Amino acid sequence: MKTYNVKEIAEMLKTNPETVRRWIRSGKLKAEQQSKKGGNSISEASLIAFLEVYPKYAGYSIAGIPGLFVGSAIGTLAELVIQGISNEYKIPYDKIITFISDLINSSTNAIEQKKEQIKSIQKDISKEEARICEYQKILNNIRSQTKGVKLNE
Repeated sequence: MKTYNVKEIAEMLKTNPETVRRWIRSGKLKAEQQSKKGGNSISEASLIAFLEVYPKYAGYSIAGIPGLFVGSAIGTLAELVIQGISNEYKIPYDKIITFISDLINSSTNAIEQKKEQIKSIQKDISKEEARICEYQKILNNIRSQTKGVKLNE
């Protein structure tokens, strides 16, 4: 797997090397340091993970490969596989297309289930709001009937 130094990351993400070092110190960007003199080494996986969490930099290319941009981990993986860059595996395009289609279907189903859950919750909320209105009417009625009457507290 490809690794990068602080200067390379800074150039790729169009930022200052000290900013990259701050990300490393804070744990935002994972890096290994073999020695003080050798500096930090950042794996491609760490860079992709960082870009997933901090999308501000997601538009910048990885490893200087034109056209290879990070949008999401799945999108990046698909791009890497399709371009034959990922590992040393040769995966036929039809397998990739089937895999991505399955991901799309799975996500679509999950969205539909969540929409149904939202509808159910919205119905519950409407029922509770109706109850509150009824309780408010009862409370207002009691207050108007007991106006001027001292109640035991």
